This record gives sequence, structure tokens and C-alpha cells, in this order.
Amino acid sequence: MQGKLIPDPVLFIQSYAASDIFGGIVFIYIALKIFEPTLIKEKLI
Repeated sequence: MQGKLIPDPVLFIQSYAASDIFGGIVFIYIALKIFEPTLIKEKLI
């Protein structure tokens, strides 16, 4: 890599953004699974 930490900044940012989006989707999915019984009890969904 000739002393560079990040060989391609654009590729690094794209992969970081993609993992961030995926993490957000997983977080929302888990949160919905946890709160689903409460939401059904309160008739919000």
C-alpha cells in the first residue's frame, strides 16, 4: 500500500456507509422484535 493507510478513500467511505445502513436495518429489526408485544398490546400496529 506504499505507506498509505487507506488505498482508496471513496471505496472506504462507500463500504463504511453500506455497513452503516446495514447496521441500521438490523438495529431497527431487532428493536421491532423486542417491542412488538408492547405495540400489539397498545394496538399501535
